[in-house]
Amino acid sequence: MNIWESNNSTDSKQRKIQSIGATRWWAKELALKKIFGDFNKPENSLYVVVIDTLEKIEKNDKINPDTRVTAKNHKDNLLKYENIITAQIFLKIFSITGPLSRYLQTRGLDLLKCNHMLETTIEQLRSIQRDFISIQEATNTFLRWAKLELESKNIDADIQEHFTNVRRRYVKKFYEEKSIDEQPQSPEERFKISTFNVLMDIAVEAMNNRFLKNMDICRDMAILDPNNFEEICNKKSLPDNCMKYLSAKIIKYNSTATSSQLKEELLSFASNWEKLKLTLEDTYKTNYDLDLHIIEDDYDDEDGIDTVNLPNSSEITDVKLKKNICKSCKNCAICCYTVILKYNMFQGAYCALAYQYLLTLPITQVECERSFSVLKYIKNRLRNRLTDDRLESFVIMNMEKSILNTVDNEEVINSLAAESSLLKKALIY
Repeated sequence: MNIWESNNSTDSKQRKIQSIGATRWWAKELALKKIFGDFNKPENSLYVVVIDTLEKIEKNDKINPDTRVTAKNHKDNLLKYENIITAQIFLKIFSITGPLSRYLQTRGLDLLKCNHMLETTIEQLRSIQRDFISIQEATNTFLRWAKLELESKNIDADIQEHFTNVRRRYVKKFYEEKSIDEQPQSPEERFKISTFNVLMDIAVEAMNNRFLKNMDICRDMAILDPNNFEEICNKKSLPDNCMKYLSAKIIKYNSTATSSQLKEELLSFASNWEKLKLTLEDTYKTNYDLDLHIIEDDYDDEDGIDTVNLPNSSEITDVKLKKNICKSCKNCAICCYTVILKYNMFQGAYCALAYQYLLTLPITQVECERSFSVLKYIKNRLRNRLTDDRLESFVIMNMEKSILNTVDNEEVINSLAAESSLLKKALIY
């Protein structure tokens, strides 16, 4: 680390190597970009600095032999053409899947937009599925940049510019076998067939198996999002195949949950949502605003000019409504289901069963992954004797910081002081 810091003394914070975490989805992409830079743009990479550091460790007699041998092996692997071009393949894949992966980990994501991004991502992967030439061009660009940087810093490192020739493997022919196993002639062709094509096929097939088979049901559930209600009300209709897949999932719980019935209820619910989500205070506030407009229109002067007679400051204070302190966002599926339960609309109307299915089905595993990450930070080696109740409380407070920040500190102090007379004397004045 001393050698590494001496090589990066001017920019130590920016030049950090990212570790590859087992539970961090974005760690592999960031770690690869730190070493090799962006695809076809190696200027911001740490490749030359890493080679220089490994070479200095290898030639330092004061370092133990095992460490020096390990540094030499790492350096030789980074200088191999096969590893460099493999890194460019993954950089190209990450440049396409990275934005989608980051969006899937955000809070409050839109399922409909997720479907659109998934379709675009799969199309982009398919378009480069056999485009080996662009990978070679990016590799050559990286090699030209790396050679110039190594020469400018007088680093004696022999970077490979081509595949190494390996003896062809002849497959033994069995008795009376007439077919001939054709082996690729050049190492470049062997790498293209056995590595590049395999990697791209795995990436495309994994995206299809993981996401495409669920896109239809996700598209139906996305329509239940209140963010799409405005578009539904403007069109005053839904697509013909809408709610078809969602109905097939929930009709076994309720025989009336057909696609036509769900569409009819959703249209009614979407058109009434702006009124249904209003609280009692919001309703009176809206009526008061309407009354003001009526008063303004009724007052006409003799000269035909309308005047506005607003109440004075004391009257405004008397009729001013309290600020709405509702903590719900009124713009999510949870709020929709809350309104359905609150106003007793779940009895065969307003697709309550569809919202139950949406809120019960785990769309992503992001929250589960975050909970384990939080648990790792809270229950460390210094807190390994926490009781289950206290550990659970700490985890909930850490994960639900937005709710915790809305709690008044005085309420917490009073609740804690009520537990004993000693705390009451110490905390309540």
